[in-house]
Amino acid sequence: MPLFKNSLHKKRAYLRLALYFISFGFVIALLSSLINFRLQTNNIDTAIQQRFESTRVSTYNQLSEIISQLESSVDALAENPLMKTYLLRPSQLSLHNLESLFQAAAAAEPLFMQVRFIDAGGNEQVRVERNDDDSITLVTNRQLQDKSARAYFQQTMQLAKGQHWHSKLDLNREQGQIQIPIRPTYRIATPVYLDERVAAGVVIININAQPVLSNALRSEIFNVLMIDREGETLAHFDDSQAWSRYLPERESVFAQQPALARALQGSADIANNYLVEGHYALDITQLFPNGEGLLLLFAPKQEAISTLFRSNYLAALLIAMIVLLISFPLSWLVALIPAKLQNKLSHALSEVQHANSLLDRHVISSHTDTDGVITDVSQKMCDASGYSKQELIGKTHRVLAHPKASRRNHKLLWQTITEGETWNGELYNRTKDGRDYWIKSVISPDLDQDGQLIGYTQVAQDISSKKALEKLSVTDTLTGVYNRRKLDQLLAEESDRLNRFQHQFSVILLDLDGFKQLNDTYGHLAGDDVLVRVAGHIQRRVRQVDQVGRWGGEEFLIICPGTDGKSAALLADKLRVYISQQEYSLDREVTASFGVAEGVVDEGAAHMIKRADDALYQAKQQGRNRVVYQDPDQARQSS
Repeated sequence: MPLFKNSLHKKRAYLRLALYFISFGFVIALLSSLINFRLQTNNIDTAIQQRFESTRVSTYNQLSEIISQLESSVDALAENPLMKTYLLRPSQLSLHNLESLFQAAAAAEPLFMQVRFIDAGGNEQVRVERNDDDSITLVTNRQLQDKSARAYFQQTMQLAKGQHWHSKLDLNREQGQIQIPIRPTYRIATPVYLDERVAAGVVIININAQPVLSNALRSEIFNVLMIDREGETLAHFDDSQAWSRYLPERESVFAQQPALARALQGSADIANNYLVEGHYALDITQLFPNGEGLLLLFAPKQEAISTLFRSNYLAALLIAMIVLLISFPLSWLVALIPAKLQNKLSHALSEVQHANSLLDRHVISSHTDTDGVITDVSQKMCDASGYSKQELIGKTHRVLAHPKASRRNHKLLWQTITEGETWNGELYNRTKDGRDYWIKSVISPDLDQDGQLIGYTQVAQDISSKKALEKLSVTDTLTGVYNRRKLDQLLAEESDRLNRFQHQFSVILLDLDGFKQLNDTYGHLAGDDVLVRVAGHIQRRVRQVDQVGRWGGEEFLIICPGTDGKSAALLADKLRVYISQQEYSLDREVTASFGVAEGVVDEGAAHMIKRADDALYQAKQQGRNRVVYQDPDQARQSS
């Protein structure tokens, strides 16, 4: 009996203690839910501020990248070899090459509305414009203007090399009237220097700023507008209130909100005191150094605030229900933890998701297994290649490789990454619809926790525009083959390989017979057509390793690596026969004479070309339409 009573007493004490803690837990649950709801409500301002921080960073970086790209574009044009060639040796050909360069630059960037070169006297030498139908027009010489009195020309000419002039953000005008529909315009210029003393001219680019402003103002959380230091509205989430500086019927922000004007004008440091009269301010003066003092203002949308309220209410209710359901003696210890963990996890998750979204949309990347089979790709890679994720996953990168891509480069890539090293280089690709593009790629091995190889990761950047400009600078604009400048470089490289490694090579110099008479009889357009056709015939009949270029006028040069003179002479004779057998839409035959020379150690490229030219002269003297090959022993005797 005593044992039974003692046991019953313990059970009753346990029940009383359990009821006490359950009651205590119930009270704590109610209090914690009320406190959590209050804290979550107070945290709305913090949540909005965090959203602003994320928006501020992405917007600022996006604008900074655009301005940096624009400055790089004017620098690339100012420093391009074609620009320097034109300034040093002005001619119709060098001007034509410069015009082609500016047309290519305008075509490569949809934002470019006008690309110009103004010489040191203030006269436009090249002006390329984008039309309303998005076509590119080269302005004729008669329409080029004198800009010497314009402030932007005078100010840019005073800048040092590498500095940039930035215009105000204004509206495009046609014949003195603001163009309708409205087209915001922004201009960047830089001086062109041949030496470090006096500027030789100015390169200036006009861009259509509307897409840039639209991206900057796009936000799900905030209503965004751009103002200058006087409170004039330049861009507004409501288009009917934008551009108050240039449209007198529209009021400025300061006129609409005097309190905001006083707060902004009284703030010494907008960057650190960015919450002004319910607006978050982002100072972008450094991005647009044009004296306007530009600010972006972010006002939280009412629907966004309401959404946060509803989310916080539901979160608090859910926590209260959970605590009530798990009211144990230790419930008071865990009541304060969920809210803190929720805030930290939500913030961390938001940052990770945002970072992943930015990488997916803006960075070309892919993952493969150890066999090179694609397991994942970014959206940016899909945009660049034209393939969907479903079309790429399960395949190798060969589906993207251009048919003319270097096999040696591909072999070196695999050799590097399979040895556990990181590969850096350029890849030549082709999109799904057949367009060519280049990427600069970094490929690294992926290892698991045990250090075992599980695949590879690629991160890349599209460099197609850069490659297009590089190709233009070494290509003859009429025939599409290499120009004289590129041929000189290739000759020097082959001559160096011959001297260092005895790597034999030969050259073929050919000249069209009677070309002057052809031009005089049929006209220069017919002559140009013959040059284009002959260049195509040559390219189709030579090897892939052979280099073809226009040496000058009606002369073409073929560089044949790893080839002795006799083999080159056989190739020249095949070309001679092939060219003479083709039809040229003329009532006469088109033939060519050939001079062939084999490289000699320590001879030098210039002397080798002279030997080929002498052989070509002999072919002309012997009746034309023939091949003359100078034996290398003759070259050694003459040297």
